[in-house]
Amino acid sequence: MNGQSLKKRIAILEDRELIDLLFEQNFSTQLVGNIYKGRVENVVSGIQAAFVNIGTEQNVFLPINSVLPYHEEAKIEQVLQPGQKVVVQVDKDPVGTKGPKGSSKLELPGRYLILMDEPGHIGVSRRIDGPERGRLRVLAREIIPDDKGAIVRTEAAYRKESEIKRELNYLLGLRKEIEAKSRQASTPSLIYEELDLINQVIRDRFNKEVDRLVVDTASDYQQVMDFVEHLAPDLKGKVYYYQESEPVFSNYGIEEQIQNLLNREVELDSGGYIVIDSTEALTAIDVNTGTYSGDNIADTILQTNLEAAREIANQLRLRNLSGIIIIDFIGLKRDEDEEILLNELEEELAKDKTRTSLLGMTELGLVEVTRQREENTIGQLLQKKCSCCQGQGKVLTSETIIQQAFTRLKAEYWQKETEAILLSLNPTIVGELIKLAADKLQDLTTELEAEVYLLGNDELNQEAIKLESGTKDEIKNSLPVKVRERLVVKIEEKFNQKDGLAKIDGYLIKILEAAMLVGDKVKVEVIKLTNLYAIGKIIRTINTK
Repeated sequence: MNGQSLKKRIAILEDRELIDLLFEQNFSTQLVGNIYKGRVENVVSGIQAAFVNIGTEQNVFLPINSVLPYHEEAKIEQVLQPGQKVVVQVDKDPVGTKGPKGSSKLELPGRYLILMDEPGHIGVSRRIDGPERGRLRVLAREIIPDDKGAIVRTEAAYRKESEIKRELNYLLGLRKEIEAKSRQASTPSLIYEELDLINQVIRDRFNKEVDRLVVDTASDYQQVMDFVEHLAPDLKGKVYYYQESEPVFSNYGIEEQIQNLLNREVELDSGGYIVIDSTEALTAIDVNTGTYSGDNIADTILQTNLEAAREIANQLRLRNLSGIIIIDFIGLKRDEDEEILLNELEEELAKDKTRTSLLGMTELGLVEVTRQREENTIGQLLQKKCSCCQGQGKVLTSETIIQQAFTRLKAEYWQKETEAILLSLNPTIVGELIKLAADKLQDLTTELEAEVYLLGNDELNQEAIKLESGTKDEIKNSLPVKVRERLVVKIEEKFNQKDGLAKIDGYLIKILEAAMLVGDKVKVEVIKLTNLYAIGKIIRTINTK
């Protein structure tokens, strides 16, 4: 548990390999699990759903099959009306542009049971098998009230009947408190708040199979110890307060693994690799052999595909990729290998707690998978669209940007018939323009009969073009240097074989006879301003490398 950063983070490791990653932002409000008294804002018969105002930024989407009482033949407009008060529980956070999703079938999770508004429904965790599964199912049917349902959780296995009953009584009491509060509360309002991330993880994931729970802040450590004392005191000895100087996520190699989750390419131990590309519509995954080779090409392909299948299931879970997923495995050489590969992938996907379905292989040899969308991907949590490419992953070439700048210059002149124009570009593009098209800019200046001055601006992104028009004096006075001005500058690179290059606020200065002084600081005098750069001569060298 890392609580020293802006986002509270919890990583679950198995043999020091990341198998799950959870985030909680200190400045945001958690919605999932919370129960609200809300007001129906509108009912949309076309999608058989209602939108409920719960007092948050976005209304909750409430589909007909999540409304109580639910009947297959019922229409949403028969069950809910605009203005009607309704108690809803958020079961899915906002994802992208979609608002939260909710249900009026409330669920209250405990350590051993999830109490549900589903009369007669009894489920048992699929991780419990054998006679114990039957025992817990019979016990649940005996103790759960007729108007409620329940799911028996993994942690209930081999627990005493008295322990499970004690938790059930607590959940039933909590349910009555929620009902009482909902009758008295104003609309909209929060009437039950789910546990925070730390307590949720302790309740749902911390058990005797966990070797150690590491916490890196005193406040979180105290919170953990208090909750464990109440919930499972026999596990207190597994809680460890981390006080080393190296950040806990760095110590355990987690930071590097998180960074790898943002990479497009994922290397496989065998030397192969997979490439993951996500779009609005689907996620495409391509498998490649890379440097992996073997004596038998059919075996090499199968082994690479099998390793890729295991890693793909892992990446889907860790990155929280969802929706339609298309996998292009390496073409198999033997018909019987297809069944082996699909079985391996299905077995790995079955480990995912999020509902995931393997649909099979298409005629084109592509494997189709669907994964339920529950929350934002790790990319959506940790990244934002590039301000330059707006998420496309590509930017215009330097030549294209320079051509656009020339077109804009012409349009600016013909619209304003100005005496002078200041062209500001990203410094990288300024350098490319001088290298590739300095003579073209001079020709354009002659054609327009207007002075065009060039300025580098670090605040502009790669594709940005900024134009300012004015008189010659106005534009010259806006430049960061003047003729006869004396400056201390650093020679950053060679301008040519003889001269050096310095910059002042993005404006280039060619320093005469300074090609051999790269890295030195010198005092110079500006002797001339050209359209592309200033020219300076060295007065003296201040220091050398």
